[in-house]
Amino acid sequence: MVGSETKPFVFVSSFTEENESLRSDIFDMGQSLGRYTWVCENKSCRPDLYGREPLEICDTLMDRVREARLYIAIIGGSRRGEREHGTAVMIGDRVSATSHFEIELFQAALLGKPVELFISKGFSPGPRLRALLEILEFALPNRDWRAPMGESEIRLEIEHLLQSKRLLEPNPLGRRRNAMRENLVARFYRERGRPSHKRLRFLNGEYEQRSRLPDKDLIKDLIAKAASTPDQERKLARLWLVIRELMPAAPSEPRFAEYLPFWDQALGSWGSAAAWYGLHAHLYLGGLAALQSVADVRALLRDRDLSRAVPAETAPPSTALASALYSIAKLAPTWSDRRALLDEALGHLNVASVDSSRTKSNVLALRGSILLKQFRISEAVSAFEQALRLRTVAGESQARIGESMSELGFAYLWQGRLWKGRDLMQKGVENLSDHENGFLVRARRKLAVGYTLTGCPMMARREREKGDEIARAHRMFDQL
Repeated sequence: MVGSETKPFVFVSSFTEENESLRSDIFDMGQSLGRYTWVCENKSCRPDLYGREPLEICDTLMDRVREARLYIAIIGGSRRGEREHGTAVMIGDRVSATSHFEIELFQAALLGKPVELFISKGFSPGPRLRALLEILEFALPNRDWRAPMGESEIRLEIEHLLQSKRLLEPNPLGRRRNAMRENLVARFYRERGRPSHKRLRFLNGEYEQRSRLPDKDLIKDLIAKAASTPDQERKLARLWLVIRELMPAAPSEPRFAEYLPFWDQALGSWGSAAAWYGLHAHLYLGGLAALQSVADVRALLRDRDLSRAVPAETAPPSTALASALYSIAKLAPTWSDRRALLDEALGHLNVASVDSSRTKSNVLALRGSILLKQFRISEAVSAFEQALRLRTVAGESQARIGESMSELGFAYLWQGRLWKGRDLMQKGVENLSDHENGFLVRARRKLAVGYTLTGCPMMARREREKGDEIARAHRMFDQL
């Protein structure tokens, strides 16, 4: 058997009330072909879901989609109302705007999984389901979908997919993965990121018409749950529930001004989580898109609430935008694209609002990283030294000082000051050691470079392994 209940070969998603015999047949077909096929509504596939909290169920579904080599969605029926896009996720006694089917489709889109979409004959999407498919259209295999099929035709097509030799390879992309990622980064930049193009927005600016307004208490609860979750994939899932709840209250509509602070929180948190998760490209689900939507929301906050707006809270997210562009630039395959992205990032830093020594040190630290990528080594070292000095004088936390030590020590390596740089990076890791987060992972990776350059390969390997362990545990794929 290829695959298992926890690591299925294929994940099949559909609505609970439709296609019951078809779902059962697909599961049996997978068993007979030796390809474990996870069918959500089949009891053989989900013994661990009964009696669980809805968010735990969502987490399990996302895990299964992650492990699967292919995602198949079967859409059929003609339901209307709240259940037309699947069974809603309950948060306590509240009904969210998101269904379990949507969580599965969202995860497939987030991961860039191969998606095969089958439409049953007689399918008639209602407004809720049609809106969902339009919002995630960029993740579907083609714009026209397949022609509607009968159950026998769908069985035959899925049987062919289950026998695909391409899917039998453990890693179909093999060594080409990094090259393909770089090419995608470049393609998306050229299609969506240049000044002549329409400005990138989260989900391409799609919203949804619904009669029910967002539940503010539910939004607050989910934002708190996201904030307390160290796992970046789980965080994004909870933020997706928030964003889908907010969908009928489009920020551009003056009558929904009361929801602007929630949009600011949700999209800002998405930008941060997406960065650690590794969504670095001009993607509709990426961090840059979310942050550019945050800039729009904050401009509206400034315009609509001038008497009460706090400048620091409504300022453009310039530093975060610079960070997102810097992360994309690191993956760009050509120097011309990389240079343009880094220059754009510096442009945001030049207009960043600096209202305290803390924010000034953040700007300096990021400026140093960008300058280092531009091979302006002395300027980078100077920026890092200023950032460390500011944090030390201000008596900031050991972790924040440790971050600066790590960054400065790494810059010293570029100047050939290997031992000085290594010693400073060691102190940085020590200061961060009580914080299992992305900054510690990043510091360990940099220290590994220092150990390698000073002739300590075993110690370098140890640091990389410790960093990778944390990154995998919290799904910080940007740091792997």
